[in-house]
Amino acid sequence: MKGTIKRALAGITAAAVAAAGLAVGAVTASAAQLTLTPATITLTGGAEKLRGHSFKYVKLADYYANDDGQLSVKTVDVKSVSSVIDKALDDATDDSSTWDDDDTNSDPMLWVALNMQSSVEAPYAGELRNFVNGLASLESTVESAQVTIPTNYAEDTYPIAMSEPGIYVLFDQFETQKGEDGETITKSLPILIGTKVMNGDAVYKDMDGTIEIKNSIDTFDKGKVDVNQDGQDEHYSIGDEVPFYLTTPVPTTTNIPGYSLAFADKPSTGLTIRANTLQVFIDLDGDRVLDRDTDVLLTKDTDYKVDGFGVTGAEDLVGNDDDDNAKFTVTMTDKWLYGEHQKYATKDLVVTYTGFVNGDAPELGPDNDAKVTDNGNIREDWDSVELSWFRFEKTDAFGKGLANAKFQIKREGEPLNLVCTSPGDEKNPAVYRLHDGVENTSSTNTVVTPASGKVKIQGIAAGEMLTVEETEVPNGYLKDYRSSFIVEVGGDWSHFSPIDDEHGLVTVIKGNEDSTDSCRMPRSSDSSESRGVGLNPMCAVRVMNVQSVSQLPKTGAAGITMFVVLGLLIAGVGVTVYVKSRGVRNALRG
Repeated sequence: MKGTIKRALAGITAAAVAAAGLAVGAVTASAAQLTLTPATITLTGGAEKLRGHSFKYVKLADYYANDDGQLSVKTVDVKSVSSVIDKALDDATDDSSTWDDDDTNSDPMLWVALNMQSSVEAPYAGELRNFVNGLASLESTVESAQVTIPTNYAEDTYPIAMSEPGIYVLFDQFETQKGEDGETITKSLPILIGTKVMNGDAVYKDMDGTIEIKNSIDTFDKGKVDVNQDGQDEHYSIGDEVPFYLTTPVPTTTNIPGYSLAFADKPSTGLTIRANTLQVFIDLDGDRVLDRDTDVLLTKDTDYKVDGFGVTGAEDLVGNDDDDNAKFTVTMTDKWLYGEHQKYATKDLVVTYTGFVNGDAPELGPDNDAKVTDNGNIREDWDSVELSWFRFEKTDAFGKGLANAKFQIKREGEPLNLVCTSPGDEKNPAVYRLHDGVENTSSTNTVVTPASGKVKIQGIAAGEMLTVEETEVPNGYLKDYRSSFIVEVGGDWSHFSPIDDEHGLVTVIKGNEDSTDSCRMPRSSDSSESRGVGLNPMCAVRVMNVQSVSQLPKTGAAGITMFVVLGLLIAGVGVTVYVKSRGVRNALRG
């Protein structure tokens, strides 16, 4: 028998993925007597991991205290249990082990406590984990007690009163199911745990009888990388490249043969996935950005395989709502699943890649549906590139729409390259969208109003600040009275600011006069409960052209009119004074 009782239980620590080791440790107690009862263990880990779980448990060893205040253990004298312990210990150790099953003085559970150590971190592999798994037959062959946690349980810990103090193995009876948020909840692997021991008024070393349940609550998340790392949403327009990520925890495959893990991503129409941008890595700092100094970059074809980018793997994947095969997959290899990367189990496994918003994007932007198939369990998530838009109207002084006025939409002083998707008519607006920069569609940097005078500009990123400049007025209208304004485009609103509009040619108009917020875009939700589908903003900007200065709005023409009237009044007074003066002179001459 190796070691002293001071080491007796120090090496058996939490070892789970769902598997916990014996959470005990042994040191020499003080003069105070050790207290072994009440015999309790407490399961922790949160209500979601606890509720609905049932545990069968079998006692493996008794505690006893030496006269000098030390704690030791002794395997139970039950043949059906001790024989399983012996075999599990034999199977978990190799020829180099000091365990000798022929030594009648060797107690197997005491030897486990003295010699077996296992990592408290994932993947919880090693001799101790193998030993605990080897006890699995006790679940069905030995009559055991069982405790069931209610399905509506709301506490983060669950205490269990055992009939006797000692070391137990617990078998989770839970069946895999979906959680409230769609995550997959699995059962724990067998759990090794000792009941609570007190040394006077204090817990005896680490022997508080507490173990965290680490059953797998597998999550899956899809989103856009926070490239600025500022916690703010990034916004994109047609022609922009968008960094996406998929992430799920590195699975624990220990003692689970035939494990499989694969990602699939299906871009919708309007979104292209760039070939050769895909990276797969273990994200140790949780920022979804590959840091080669801290994160672990995986190797294509060795750690994972990729399908969906053409025969050579170098073709961009163009999203298509009508083609179920327009998707890519990332499949983790067996070599990786069962290799050295298991030491990163429960850390974030991240797939990143670059999307491109092309000219076929729908008005509100393309979606991106993704899923992960984790050992047969499918979890799904999606993200979208939300595009926005704004509108304005060109009218005469009487509110009638004017055709053939020309504008340029500028971003930081440079005209946007646009595609006219509809020229409009006397009732409908002309519709323009951003050119994606690579498409063969003809483009223009000039917007021409139709007979309705209405124009709609689409494919704009929320948060864009654009300048709209009138470059040419319709024939018959004063060329010196052209207007410009700034529009701040939002996801559900637009804000307009006239530029040097001393004549009042630019006004904001409401689509809903009862609205207290004149520039909100009404949006409703579809089945996804997060996609805006509203099509008509509640406000636009109206830009006026005039044929004479007398048609200028009040802020400009009123002043001119006042001057004209005042001039006439002064002239009238002058005539009156002149007439009266002439009459006086004539009277004096008379």
